Parts: sequence; structure tokens; C-alpha cells
Amino acid sequence: MKKKGVISVIIIFLFVIAIGFIKVSSSLPNFIKNKSKFKIFYTSKPFDLTFETDKYVIYINKKAIYNINDRMSSTFNNIVQGTSKASRNIIDGAYEKINHTVEKFKKSKE
Repeated sequence: MKKKGVISVIIIFLFVIAIGFIKVSSSLPNFIKNKSKFKIFYTSKPFDLTFETDKYVIYINKKAIYNINDRMSSTFNNIVQGTSKASRNIIDGAYEKINHTVEKFKKSKE
């Protein structure tokens, strides 16, 4: 029990530090942010959290969640369609082989 309590206190401590860092960094004036290589922009309503570096920008907002959902569903649909085509080709190939074998068997019986 003691170990779990220490771990939970450390997690809460790190969470509070991270929130404080985000709040302070996002409230800096723009002339300071423009000189910085790492910028944070945060608004609570509507929720928007943006991390900017020299080369990359990371958005965490409603649009990002919708984009992730759309991309995951389109990827899933592509996978399903690809496997459907592959399995359909396999089934059609097996059907043709069986028909060919049956036809050969019928001819040999005649």
C-alpha cells in the first residue's frame, strides 16, 4: 500500500508540474514566444493545445481527434477491402480449380 501511495503522489506531482508549465508557457507574451525555439499555445474553451518547435507542430484539439478518427476508419476500410479482394480472388481461384478438376473427372468417366 505504501508503494502505491508514493507512486500516485509522484504521478499527481508530475501532472501538476506539467499543467503549470503549460499554463505559464502559454501565457507568455508573443515577443518572447517569437524568440523561443519551443512555443506552447493553450486555450481551455474551445480546447486547443499546440506545441511548436522549429520544424514540427503538434496540435491537440477537436479537429485533431476527428482527423485521427477519420484516418483510422479509412485505413481500416482499406484493409477490409484489401482482404476482401484477396479472399475473393482465392475463393474464385479455388472454385475454378475445383470446376476444372470436376470437368476432367467427368471426361475421364465418359
